[in-house]
Amino acid sequence: MKSSPVAIITGASGTTGRALALGFAQKGFAVAGVDIDPVGLKELESAWLPWYSEFAAFTGDLQDPAFLLFLVDATIKKWGRIDVLINNAAWRTLETLRTI
Repeated sequence: MKSSPVAIITGASGTTGRALALGFAQKGFAVAGVDIDPVGLKELESAWLPWYSEFAAFTGDLQDPAFLLFLVDATIKKWGRIDVLINNAAWRTLETLRTI
């Protein structure tokens, strides 16, 4: 088991998620970045590798209970622990009051 704390950050490929992931990495956390967007996660991982602590990318849908179990199991298998969970993933639409 590694001694670094471990954070799972959902919505990791978006603006806020990426900032959170990099901020936690700068504090010495290993980060499990989670997003439904595989391209965004790959970009985050590419930017990550030369500079920060350990990173693992997990692409999946948080509405799928099987994915949630896989995410927790894989994170614990990789690092032996989970210290922080940031649920930053969100789905929203921009609509006017007339279309609601």
